[in-house]
Amino acid sequence: MKKRIIGGAIICALIIPCFIIKTPIVFDILACIVGVLAMYELINANKHLNKMPNMLKALSLICVPLMAFLNLNGSFYMGIELLSLVIPILLLWLPSLILHKKGYGSTEAFITIMTGLLIGIITYGFITLFTANRWVLLYLIIIQVGTDVFAYLGGKVLGKHKFSKISPNKTIEGCVIGSVFGTALGFIYFLKVLQAPNLVLILFVTLLFSVIGQAGDLLFSLIKRENDIKDFSHIIPGHGGICDRLDSLSLILLLYIIIFRFL
Repeated sequence: MKKRIIGGAIICALIIPCFIIKTPIVFDILACIVGVLAMYELINANKHLNKMPNMLKALSLICVPLMAFLNLNGSFYMGIELLSLVIPILLLWLPSLILHKKGYGSTEAFITIMTGLLIGIITYGFITLFTANRWVLLYLIIIQVGTDVFAYLGGKVLGKHKFSKISPNKTIEGCVIGSVFGTALGFIYFLKVLQAPNLVLILFVTLLFSVIGQAGDLLFSLIKRENDIKDFSHIIPGHGGICDRLDSLSLILLLYIIIFRFL
């Protein structure tokens, strides 16, 4: 628990100044660093990719900030630049013609491409949403943190029934408690900081974010389970790796992008 608190303090120390400093470049740099680290963790975690040539590993890492750079003149409201998808695909697919006998064939290429596009889109989403409205991004973070913290505490204190074999430590009680408190914290924040023309809709959407966040946690847990690892890395004391913290927030962000298009 002590390490978990220390790790949480480190995360807050890195994120909070970004919301105080008005220059978006600070957050942009941090987001790109986090994206590169997340890509690195996923490559090393995957049994198909951890033995790929170092040159390809480096190239896949470069593709994450490259996607953000190619969308530099875009905005969250305009969508992603097609060029930022095409270039990484070509950069990571073509080498399989030469390196297919050295551990980088078509299977590894497509896994790397999909992983790179996923992390690249998520990184781009964070950067552009922060630029568009950092307080909306904070709303999503509050839901994620509130859900994770109270799901963990609720599971420790009241958890009796296992939720999924994918993540044996999760309990039904913990998931319910996490969603209740995560939704409450996000809803209160929205009322105090952002405009809420339809309270029922905001409450429903906030609950949906909390639930999908826990689904994201399970998806990343499935990756770990399939590759026989406990944590993606040990970079954050008590929390594991970058992907161990980005798991639920990633899916929340992707869902927000979908909902934003319809509202």
